[in-house]
Amino acid sequence: MDYKTFLPSAPADYMSDGYVFIDSKRIVELMQDNGMSMTKFSARKSDPFGKHYLEFQPAGQELLFNEVAPRIILCNSYDGTAKARIIQGLFRLVCTNGLVTGSIYDSEATMHIGEDALKVIEKAVQSSKDVHKLVKQIEEWKGLHLTPAEQLQYSEQALALRFSSNSFSASVLAQPRRRADVGSDLWRLFNRIQENCTKGGLPGMNSLGQPVMSRGITSFDTDHTFNRKLWEMTSKFVETIDV
Repeated sequence: MDYKTFLPSAPADYMSDGYVFIDSKRIVELMQDNGMSMTKFSARKSDPFGKHYLEFQPAGQELLFNEVAPRIILCNSYDGTAKARIIQGLFRLVCTNGLVTGSIYDSEATMHIGEDALKVIEKAVQSSKDVHKLVKQIEEWKGLHLTPAEQLQYSEQALALRFSSNSFSASVLAQPRRRADVGSDLWRLFNRIQENCTKGGLPGMNSLGQPVMSRGITSFDTDHTFNRKLWEMTSKFVETIDV
């Protein structure tokens, strides 16, 4: 989907006079002026005025630990359903998963009233400078080796975050899909859980005793929301571990 032809050049005609239109296409131009390149555009095909996401690769930032690349994500809408905001994200190359961190700039979100695109750019640039915080957090998770009981506890919390039924087990959720993800450290467990939750294909059993298979997350909105909650859950879980 080409954002240039898909996105309108004005907000929905029912928006009030106090609504300040923030043009995502203009944001892309300003991002590029700041050395960022757009890598992905997501939106509902039937709703050009609705919520949409644009992902950018910050300039001059190398892979973190040879596996994840920083991303700056813009969420915006032209109908007031979403305020323009910047989300700090990661892209794990080994499995082409987008991992959205808990560093979501909700407290500084632009409200479409009295602000403009330049404010959004300022937040994006600041977010790109905060990568060192991600490095520190990932290093901590890599160095935190969990006991089997702690791994199960974490997996059960993630299971409750993703599924409302009892069709799937925490032990299955924690199974690795590749050899590189085998290990007891929190970072690899997090990645196993994240991929299994978002990609689907987990075997389970429904309440009637019939075999079922989990479905992957296909909604970009649900995907970003789940990833943010999983990152936040993991950050809080670290505080409960005795090191």
